[in-house]
Amino acid sequence: QTLGASAIAAVAPCYFRPSSVPVLVDCCERIASAAPELPFFYYDIPAMTGIRLSVADFFVQAVDRIPNLAGAKFTNPDLVEYQRCLSVHDGRFAVPFGMDEYLLAAIAFGAVAAVGSSYNFTAPLFHELIAATGRNDWSTARQLQSRANQLITRLAASTYLASTKEVMRMLGVDVGQLRLPGERLSQEQVKKLRADIDAMGVLQLS
Repeated sequence: QTLGASAIAAVAPCYFRPSSVPVLVDCCERIASAAPELPFFYYDIPAMTGIRLSVADFFVQAVDRIPNLAGAKFTNPDLVEYQRCLSVHDGRFAVPFGMDEYLLAAIAFGAVAAVGSSYNFTAPLFHELIAATGRNDWSTARQLQSRANQLITRLAASTYLASTKEVMRMLGVDVGQLRLPGERLSQEQVKKLRADIDAMGVLQLS
């Protein structure tokens, strides 16, 4: 807050994990209260944290405890739960969707915002997808989602984060190497990755 941040976000502790929604609220309340003038977002990403507590229930129980609660980044494939989150307190909370490969489905469930790693280089494709849904051209939207997923699946076939960093480098933006314990790609893997992406025709690499 002192440094001029626009907002803060936190995942739940994943070593000693909160056992219930009330405990999760306690934890987030402590974090959010340290910067009470900034919007606070809970970051739900069960694949990484192993925590599978209801975000909608978190909203309900946290609304009076965390005055600066603004919403949650929902990186979770449970679209029924996602829709519940969007309806809590008449849509009071912002719930950007965080699984790029499910974006089309999330839009059908009511998503109006998304945050994801692949958007660093697939934003034009996903902008087309969003525009297609806006004109009810779901056939085109499905084709675009399929093309994006083909790329995401290929990136995941290697170390996903290392692959995304290499793609950024191929596009002329060097964002450094993956930190340990993440595995870096070999030069041969990078060469193969470029060849596979070129064959897909999804990105224009430099």
